[in-house]
Amino acid sequence: MGAVVASHTIAVLGAGPYQPIWNSTVHLFPTDTTIFTNLYGYDAALKAGGANQSGSVILHGSAACSGIVAPLKGYALQLGLQWEYSGGISSTAPNYTAECLAAKEAGVNGIALAVGYQVAPRLAADCAQQGYHPLWIFPQSDPSLLKAPSLNGAYGFDLSLPYFLNVPQLKNFHTAMAKLRAWEDLPERGPAGRGAPIRCWRRPSRPQQLRVTRLRRMP
Repeated sequence: MGAVVASHTIAVLGAGPYQPIWNSTVHLFPTDTTIFTNLYGYDAALKAGGANQSGSVILHGSAACSGIVAPLKGYALQLGLQWEYSGGISSTAPNYTAECLAAKEAGVNGIALAVGYQVAPRLAADCAQQGYHPLWIFPQSDPSLLKAPSLNGAYGFDLSLPYFLNVPQLKNFHTAMAKLRAWEDLPERGPAGRGAPIRCWRRPSRPQQLRVTRLRRMP
């Protein structure tokens, strides 16, 4: 596909950033950030959270995760962080005590998690049992994480730049969308199937500023 769109100078939008073709073909644009910007986001969140001795934990056997450790380490060093630990875990392991102790002994105070949101609470809980409470960083969120006490204070980052933000990077996009009037009124479906219309692609009157968000457990 890459050769076809390149020969016809066609821009293709879609898919996520984890397939190699979307990061290596100039005419293909993923809907999210590229994988390399994603990895930089991990380390930027570590630094924003105050961690200075970093590391990572990835899933064993995951093709999407197998090649990320080297760039993660490289970006961490660029940002002035020390890289002290790289570990791998299985989603079906009975516990993660060994990995927690290894990261703790390495002096790591911030860990980039390349694991599913189902695994993160178990890993963090096992580490807490060992008296180990690093800053956890992950891009994949889920409401269930708010119920995990061991993840209280974790940091996350968004893989997409929300379209409604009033930032210089979106100026051309907003201008183009305003010319096209690319929005429409859609019905809002409530519990009874009724509700007021909502407008798709409508910027709020008070746009929020982009920021690294901090996960806090609900009381």
